[in-house]
Amino acid sequence: MKIAPACLALFVVVGCGLLSDRPAQSAPPGFATQPRAARNLPAGAQVAEVVIYLPRLLDDASLTLQRVTRTVVTSGDPSRDALETLIRGPNGQERAEGLYPALDPHTQVLGLTVEAGTASVELDEGLRRVHGRPFSELVYWSMVYTLTEAPGVRGVRLVRGGGPLASMGDPAFELPAEGTRDSAPSWARPWQ
Repeated sequence: MKIAPACLALFVVVGCGLLSDRPAQSAPPGFATQPRAARNLPAGAQVAEVVIYLPRLLDDASLTLQRVTRTVVTSGDPSRDALETLIRGPNGQERAEGLYPALDPHTQVLGLTVEAGTASVELDEGLRRVHGRPFSELVYWSMVYTLTEAPGVRGVRLVRGGGPLASMGDPAFELPAEGTRDSAPSWARPWQ
């Protein structure tokens, strides 16, 4: 059997490294331990981990929320980073596992303030493109769970034009004055 010179050279290089009594060289510092997403970020970018909660369709056709951790370029505002990440939605692998976008990916955050533990959020027309029940309710709770992951946030209030938003979804459902994790119905709590 003849071995091509290039294959033989590859075997010698790889084989010698495997049989050597020297310790293997590790990847450059920080590279091997970074998640794949972090390796694709611009050099010098400040990154942070955020936790979001995406809608998930279970095998029995029921809906729940799924906790997902992401590494993102940080704006310095953990609440905004988390909400913007939630809006971007699931990646391809997560979609294959039954996770769905909570909001239209073109949805814009018009305002986000945190005062006395309550995040007040105003979204553009993207919020009006949430349809179906109980899906639209689950989208609301995904925002509540996502935003309450940020330090100091205990509740969420959706607003429009400076005042509280009374309902959302199509068909519409009445929003609580302030959503907290404790006020979420049991069916909307994250799946374990």
